Amino acid sequence: MKTVILGKTGLEVSVLGLGCGGYSKLGLVQNRGDDNAESIVRKALDSGITLVDTARGYGTEHHVGAAVRDFGRDRITVCTKSAPRMQPGVVKKANDLERSIDESLEALGLDCIDVYQLHGVHAEEYIRSRDVLIPALHKMVEKGKIRFFGITEAFEKDTTHQMQSMAARDGCWHTLMVGYNIINQSADTRVFPSARKSETGILGMFAVRHALVDDDRLREVVAVLVERGEIDSSLLDPNDPLGFARAESESGSLPEVAYRFSVHNSDIHVTLCGTGSTPHLEDNIRAAQKPPLSPETTRALKKIFANVASESGKALHKGI
Repeated sequence: MKTVILGKTGLEVSVLGLGCGGYSKLGLVQNRGDDNAESIVRKALDSGITLVDTARGYGTEHHVGAAVRDFGRDRITVCTKSAPRMQPGVVKKANDLERSIDESLEALGLDCIDVYQLHGVHAEEYIRSRDVLIPALHKMVEKGKIRFFGITEAFEKDTTHQMQSMAARDGCWHTLMVGYNIINQSADTRVFPSARKSETGILGMFAVRHALVDDDRLREVVAVLVERGEIDSSLLDPNDPLGFARAESESGSLPEVAYRFSVHNSDIHVTLCGTGSTPHLEDNIRAAQKPPLSPETTRALKKIFANVASESGKALHKGI
């Protein structure tokens, strides 16, 4: 597995990371059990993945910790996170944040978290979260409970990156977790240029969404975006919008195309993949190890979706 340096953290990490939340939560959502969840983490680490991302709210921290402890702590970058709010409109205080960190440390069974992130921060709570919690995070670094800190966005609601645009300009975070995929590439202009200047590490999420797995959903999303004027219908076949890109995969796999598109974006240090089974994880790893899409295909994808900023790729209905 290819590795990169995660921005100003200096951590050497794999370009594909294991996300332990999302729609599967290591298979827990499908009731596949604790053994399956831990086996997925172990398989990822066996396969060269060195960054694992979990969260207090996922219920997977103890599965991550159990697997990581078997692999030698210095080889693995463990990321976890919790929301910055106690309830809507009420940002945590410093002691609340430390309590959350202590709970994560206990669940993980670790002495230190490599990257601790504020989870799903909304644009309207960003300034207070930054001003109140960054000093607390620095204190957690001084205490040795965390090494670095970052912030993640609520991309399904904030598809224009209002929050992460502010965070990237501030340059005070070690990492940003940003939604990015073929359909919504708006971070290319709204987040990445500022992050690049401050050498902020980028964790990419949402590389594969429903619309990049299911052809019916993809056609639905494209039709709505054409109607909104965000896509020029003359640039694609509405019946097979990404057929030209799919042709670059021997198996015709659209998720493979989606991972290759994200993994080979030089502004994204780590592309996160979520899964509920080891066979699916193996598919994701194979996709990440494929070469970049051809320059022609990459240019076409960027041209088609250049103006899309209203959709994350989840769409299941006309309202999106």
